[in-house]
Amino acid sequence: MFVFLDALYRHRVGHSKKGKITGTVTADGAPLSFASVIVKGTTHGTQTDENGNYTINVKDGEVLEFSFMGYTTVTRKVSGARPVNVTLVEEASQLDEVVVMAYGTTQKKAKVTNSVATVKAEALSTGSFANPAQALSGAVAGA
Repeated sequence: MFVFLDALYRHRVGHSKKGKITGTVTADGAPLSFASVIVKGTTHGTQTDENGNYTINVKDGEVLEFSFMGYTTVTRKVSGARPVNVTLVEEASQLDEVVVMAYGTTQKKAKVTNSVATVKAEALSTGSFANPAQALSGAVAGA
């Protein structure tokens, strides 16, 4: 009788078991390095490793948000301790220009007083890169 009442109590008060969830994030059939995995509505999160794998502690019923710049954000509700694997899809609307800064805040290109270089998307579409930094490496002077 006690076991039944304990289970009923946990269900009614919304007590959820916290556990470790693992999974893989891919895009275009390849692992996606440095993708963000965040518990929705919190600041609790992690990143995928170089093989697209992640591990995060969550409660049953919480929702994970998977995101990466240039890809549509995907959400998955956690139920049980099974792996949560996700495939991200490129967004239909791409950014025209992105200003990447090693410090400071995001600014419009016209207001930047430091050195600025432009790299066309076509230049980045050749080759295979694990992350955006590798794609930009060597594409502009001083990089």
